[in-house]
Amino acid sequence: MRISLIILVIILFSCETRKHKDHPDFSTVLTVATGEISYDLRIGFSPNATDGYDQGIDKYAPPPPPPPFFDAALWWMGERYYTQIVKGNKSDLEEHVWDINLAFPSSNLITLTWDAESLNGLGSFSIQDAINGTQINIDMLQKNSIKLSNSAHKKLKIKVKPSITTSL
Repeated sequence: MRISLIILVIILFSCETRKHKDHPDFSTVLTVATGEISYDLRIGFSPNATDGYDQGIDKYAPPPPPPPFFDAALWWMGERYYTQIVKGNKSDLEEHVWDINLAFPSSNLITLTWDAESLNGLGSFSIQDAINGTQINIDMLQKNSIKLSNSAHKKLKIKVKPSITTSL
C-alpha cells in the first residue's frame, strides 16, 4: 500500500500540467529610433481591452511635430497612439493591422527594433510597406530590426494574426 502511494505521488508530480489560454493576452514593443530620439510603440491583445481607446491600457500620442522633425506613432481607427491594445478574443483570431506613421529626420534614417524571441508561439507577425509588402515585407519572428532610409516609406503596416497558446 505504501509503495502504491509513493508511485502515485511520483506520477502526479512528474506529469506536466498545461494551462490553456482562452483568449490572446500579450503585448510587444517596437522601438522606433533615429539618433538620440526614440519612441516605444506598444501593440497587443487583451481580453480586458476594446478595439477603441481604453483608459489605463492605451496611450494616445500627441500631434506630430512639423517637418523636418522625426516622429513615430501608431495609427488606429483615425487616432494616434503610442500604445494600442485591442480586444483579445478566441472568436476573433483574424489578422489585425496597425499602421505606423513616420516622419523622417533630415538624416533620412530610421531604425525599428523588437524582441523577435518574445513573439514565438503568439501568432504570426509582419511589418510591410503601405502597398501590401511590395517593397518591405519582414517576418518579425525571423528578424528583430529593420533600417529605413527611404523617406517615401512614411507608413508601415504591422500585421498580427494571434493564436491561442498553451503553456506549462
